[in-house]
Amino acid sequence: MKLGKIVESLPGWCTPKKAQRLFDLVIESNSQITCELGVFGGRSFIPMALAHKQKGTGFALGIDAWRKEASLEGTNSPENNEYWSKINYIEVYRKCTHAIRVNEVDDFCSLIRMRSQDAGFLIADNVID
Repeated sequence: MKLGKIVESLPGWCTPKKAQRLFDLVIESNSQITCELGVFGGRSFIPMALAHKQKGTGFALGIDAWRKEASLEGTNSPENNEYWSKINYIEVYRKCTHAIRVNEVDDFCSLIRMRSQDAGFLIADNVID
């Protein structure tokens, strides 16, 4: 598996080195449930799902709103707001879901489209590794 190539093909900021470390951590820790808040293009999410696939166990849960309004919440610099307001969130989400299919990790991960702070009620305490 060419993890670096997969990561570099997706939108986002996770470096191949960091992606490899996340992959290794899922393997080494024997994590059964991993969760990422703020998936964006999947550059760090897909490696964790791939680790679960390699182990043959566990599940990665990715939570992101993929909405401009959610990205602009809070107090941000004008430059930050300008950047996030120009993102094509539908396309970023599409690329992430495409990567899930292409890398055949459908059975080892799922995405939830909602704001991170709204997702807390979905997950019981002490279930995420």
